[in-house]
Amino acid sequence: MRALKALLLSIALALSTMSSANAASVADCISVTSGQFKKSSYESTYEITVRNACGDSFKELLNYTSLQFYAGSSVLNAETASILYLPSYGQNFTFRLRNLKPGTYSPYLKIWSPKDYSSRTVYLPGFSIADPLNCVSASSSEFFNSKFDPMLRITVKNNCSDLGSSAFSGFQYSLNLPGYFPYLSSQSIYSLSSFGSSLDFSLRDIKPGSYSPTLEIRDGSYQTKRVNLGTFYVSSTPTPAPVPTKTSVSGNSASLTQVCATSKEFSEQCSDYPNFSFDLCSSLQKASFQEKVGTKWVFLWTVTGTRDSSVCSDSKYPFYILASGEYKTRKKADLRLVFAKTSKISSYTQYFTLVFR
Repeated sequence: MRALKALLLSIALALSTMSSANAASVADCISVTSGQFKKSSYESTYEITVRNACGDSFKELLNYTSLQFYAGSSVLNAETASILYLPSYGQNFTFRLRNLKPGTYSPYLKIWSPKDYSSRTVYLPGFSIADPLNCVSASSSEFFNSKFDPMLRITVKNNCSDLGSSAFSGFQYSLNLPGYFPYLSSQSIYSLSSFGSSLDFSLRDIKPGSYSPTLEIRDGSYQTKRVNLGTFYVSSTPTPAPVPTKTSVSGNSASLTQVCATSKEFSEQCSDYPNFSFDLCSSLQKASFQEKVGTKWVFLWTVTGTRDSSVCSDSKYPFYILASGEYKTRKKADLRLVFAKTSKISSYTQYFTLVFR
């Protein structure tokens, strides 16, 4: 009798175990162990890893289970995949994300089995798409008061590390300059990095005074934003005095016909009065041009070099630096170029003197 009761009890336990196993739906046996948004310069994807949560007895039942990935509630069209064979160690599925607009997304996965028609929804880690328009900044602006072609140079850069440079293709940049009436055409930059790119706006015939420009940035969808660039000043330049020719001053030793820049390191560089110029090849690109007045050094303007291998062939000193202008005081002048340091090259100063011949 006891043996019969024990047999009946073991059968009941077995049936109970089988019933509990069979109660689990196929959709419940799909475990999503990870989800990750990935972005490259070519495309955006979302990768998930799924595993069998119910053991080998359910392995065959998991075949042909449908996986429908939605990037968010506003995305109507799902990316789909099917489980054909799920290894014990799991399987990765990658879904391409097309035509995503800037914003924050809360993706989810719908799991559906044709074996028992079970389904469930798994919510996945969210991600964000940066708006390229919000990622553009004007890191600097500098006015160059050249006699022949004054211009405003603006440096724009990409502030979002997760956006490739091609995300800014088709952007238009327009300069708004109240008080300046000639037409200013817009410019384009087809790729933009975190190092920045320069926009040079020619400002011919600009009048003396103060100006407060703004830069208007427009993306490919015609969305715009404006960036204030601060204020710059245009000083009045007196009409140049006539420059005497050598023949007109022959025999007159009091007339000065040349302005010469001299320094210990370089040969003398002479120009017809009142013009002067001093050039060199440098390892640094920008310098503060200063004049000594009394015991103090007074800032004049910023000199920015250009890469010109035809002049500066040594790769250690690739930047051609030219300090030039007019000097009419007819007195010796002490000048210097104070070069701005970088993360790799320390600052240095180049001195020179203007004398009159």
